[in-house]
Amino acid sequence: MKRSVTVIGAGVVGLSIAHELAGAGHAVTVCSDQPWEQTCSATAGAIWFPFEVDGGADTEVMLRSTLERFESIHDQHVDAGVDFRRGTVVERSTVVDREWTRVVPGWKETTLVPPGTTGVRATVPVITMSVYLPWLRAATEARGVRFESRTIHSVDEAEVADELVVIAAGLRSTRLIDDESPVDPVRGQVVRIDNTGPDSVQEWLLDEHNPAGLTYVIPRRDCLVLGGTAEAGETDLTPDAAVERGIIDRCADYFPQIRGREVVSRGVGLRPRRPVIRIDATTVDGRRVISAYGHGGAGVTLSWGTAEQVLTLV
Repeated sequence: MKRSVTVIGAGVVGLSIAHELAGAGHAVTVCSDQPWEQTCSATAGAIWFPFEVDGGADTEVMLRSTLERFESIHDQHVDAGVDFRRGTVVERSTVVDREWTRVVPGWKETTLVPPGTTGVRATVPVITMSVYLPWLRAATEARGVRFESRTIHSVDEAEVADELVVIAAGLRSTRLIDDESPVDPVRGQVVRIDNTGPDSVQEWLLDEHNPAGLTYVIPRRDCLVLGGTAEAGETDLTPDAAVERGIIDRCADYFPQIRGREVVSRGVGLRPRRPVIRIDATTVDGRRVISAYGHGGAGVTLSWGTAEQVLTLV
């Protein structure tokens, strides 16, 4: 049955949901109070990896679905900003979590990591968000989705004719619906540097538990993203110069050639973390509401899988 749907939120999760709902024949309107450049999604690295997230029992299903969709986009839409790159995950625990590798073909253990650590080499999607988000919005509009720039303070503010409301508003989500486990902000700071020339970095690296601080290096089409931080409860969106110097130093320990490179841009985003992602359907004042939020640092990684989950609840 065709429904009239309002999706609240225009980050990568909201756009993916809108795209799939419209593809299933529903009449969809996306409401957002921010342009895509100001969303948390725009600040993302962004690499397919389940960082700072618990997707519950459906995590593997969503990981696989999203990975397969990115493979399809990569093969069919070169202009979408999706590339597959080889890289390394540095592991610093005696009990490592490699559940994510179950859906990744061709991964291998590696010894080319710091002393006392283990590591995994894998090829996964790396998404240039400055390209991908406009592409995804255009693909969504091509399916007939309408966009409205406005702040919605409650589900009652959706159009009366709308039969269904989907909440995919990141940190704002629990202002719109009751939740026993509210979303908490986790501040993430990055610096983007030039990555041209013969000594450009072509592989990504993630050292999540580096004792000096979270460390990741992600080569995109337009820059090299260096990170990062994961500061629970912090909400300041101003880049910190001292934090940036620390990020560059940690990343340069792995890739010395990046020292002194031109800074292209800086960014701070607030990851919307919840103990477990919320994807469910409820009724609020007689209206059906689907929640889809709490993706932490894995909004991109679980985006298409989340959209598929939402579709089953409509």
